[in-house]
Amino acid sequence: MIRILVADDHDVVREGIKGILQTVPGFVVVGEASSAGELLHLASTSTFDAIILDLALPDAPGIQVLTKLKRIGARVIVYSAYPEEQFGARVILAGAQAYVSKDKPPEELTRAIRAVVRGGRHVSPAVSDQLLWDTDISDQPHEKLSRREKQVFQMLGEGRSVTEISQILGISFKTVSTYRSRILEKMRMSNNAQLIAYYMHNIEGEQTVTR
Repeated sequence: MIRILVADDHDVVREGIKGILQTVPGFVVVGEASSAGELLHLASTSTFDAIILDLALPDAPGIQVLTKLKRIGARVIVYSAYPEEQFGARVILAGAQAYVSKDKPPEELTRAIRAVVRGGRHVSPAVSDQLLWDTDISDQPHEKLSRREKQVFQMLGEGRSVTEISQILGISFKTVSTYRSRILEKMRMSNNAQLIAYYMHNIEGEQTVTR
């Protein structure tokens, strides 16, 4: 019997995952969590074989949760709506054994669970290539930014507009827009929504980016 913990802050998603796993002989969900705190408590008090983890838990950055789970030897399948090309390799390096996008068919999740429980990994060819050839992925994307870019990045992550940032920093609208373009390029993102999601789940609440 393969015992699984499910962590996602949306009830409907957890129910959907449980529905998928209930159709697979030999799979059983032994616990579920809607926050990082609940998950870490379950992981330290339960007997399980694998964890299905959403990166967007509300009370801690996803990478931080992975680091803590890695310390206790947990085997983790990240099941996320975030773009695989931006987060797949990074979560593997942070301690996950698999990355499955939520837009993949259910069979992809069950294959990942089986691979992880056997002691292996489950990643797409694109993520595998990144792990082999991309020398930059071991660093957090925001660490590639200059001091001024980090200031702009933090304000964009907080949801401020380019106009607001230009007024706060005393620089022109055009200059802020240029910084924004550089930030998105360096962090391999295409829009503010992705940047805000990254900030919320990797930076918010920490003091790594300061004005």
